[in-house]
Amino acid sequence: MRSLHALLLGSLLLAQTGQRVKAAFGLIEGNRALGGGFYSLIQEPSGAQTTMLGPLYYNGRPLEPFGNDLTYDPRTKYLFLIGGSPDVMTYNGVIYGMDVWRSRLLDSLTGPIGARRLAVKDTLLLVTRIRPPFFTVYRIRPTATGVALDSLWSPSSPYLRSIPEAIIVVGDTAFIPLTYISNFNTIARDSLILSINLRTQQVDSFAKVYPNPAELVRIGGKLHVACYGDFMVPLHIAEIDIASRTVTITNTGVNSYGGFVTDTGGRDTILFVDAANALRAYSTTTRQVAPDPYQGIQGIGGLTLYGLLWAGDWLITAHTNYTDTLIVTFNERGRAAIPPDTLRTGIPSLRRLIYVEEDATVLELARANQIPAPVQVYPNPVSDRFWLSGEAVQQVTLRDLYGRVLYTWEAHTAEYALPNLPQGLYLLQVQTRRGLHTLRLQKL
Repeated sequence: MRSLHALLLGSLLLAQTGQRVKAAFGLIEGNRALGGGFYSLIQEPSGAQTTMLGPLYYNGRPLEPFGNDLTYDPRTKYLFLIGGSPDVMTYNGVIYGMDVWRSRLLDSLTGPIGARRLAVKDTLLLVTRIRPPFFTVYRIRPTATGVALDSLWSPSSPYLRSIPEAIIVVGDTAFIPLTYISNFNTIARDSLILSINLRTQQVDSFAKVYPNPAELVRIGGKLHVACYGDFMVPLHIAEIDIASRTVTITNTGVNSYGGFVTDTGGRDTILFVDAANALRAYSTTTRQVAPDPYQGIQGIGGLTLYGLLWAGDWLITAHTNYTDTLIVTFNERGRAAIPPDTLRTGIPSLRRLIYVEEDATVLELARANQIPAPVQVYPNPVSDRFWLSGEAVQQVTLRDLYGRVLYTWEAHTAEYALPNLPQGLYLLQVQTRRGLHTLRLQKL
């Protein structure tokens, strides 16, 4: 373990160079048998990359599948994600929190509220929902053990009449498209973009677009909306000037069933997946779709191109056959993927991906300033056995970083022998009379 002097020195050097940690996080929908899953790609300032891909667990059981969104809070360094339901007909929409830089353990932060999409604005978590009131604002409150969500307000407006399938925040305004009227199964489609002032709590019918607006991206002072109609017509893209509310609707002439992203750097190109399972590029300058697949990218090996993230030199594509998932990352545009950029998992359907950047110094200090737990583990790193000191221990649970239970010990004062495990980082949960404490344990 590094000394505090070395830690502060390293942090000072990082501060002087302004180095950044870059990450992509994704929520895998999964299925009833396996539950939901999680993907992460983290690049350190040195250029070294680590990836994690596997199932998610809550309270020792697989996370309910069919969850569909995640967002990141730079203030608390927490990731918020939505759980789905035990089956496709029953949607719970529970919001979970994850201390993503330290573990993959989940904390349940709400009940089954039907959460659909998430966004963070300062200290607020904005949530769209599949049932009235369709939109709720929560305060993100740091606690001694993590974070909590306090429900603050839900606006009341006749415009909030259907399910918002996306959310983008610009200044103090949240923009949401009304997508499905009443429920997912109805044929009727809505066509409004609403604006919600987060200070006055007022809802406004901001713009009327082509029916079934389901995805939003922002480039400069304009919103671009993917409108699918009844999915039998070509994709229509509505361009909305935020300042003037001017709406321009373009028929792309290309059918699409989803997937709509732009580079996080705000380029003038939008990528989407066409009905032939190829990646297409739409220029917001010419309002034209390029005739050929973008960089030749299309579904691989009979898989459906399902999830996208475009962030600088990262273009992450997720492919699925609804049984498993293949993830291919292009680190430089035009360069073919190499084996380290390709991952596969038996959990299907990675749809939602987000990009996060953090100052390396901030992350270093956030970890260094943790309040010491009332229980300590030693030695750490450990080869085959360890001891605990501090409060009286009632139970000890060893988990992997995804939260799976690997071994459980009942309270005793003797040494704890590790089971036969590969080298790596694990989580040790220690139950005492004062609560549950989580420690990181390095296996040599």
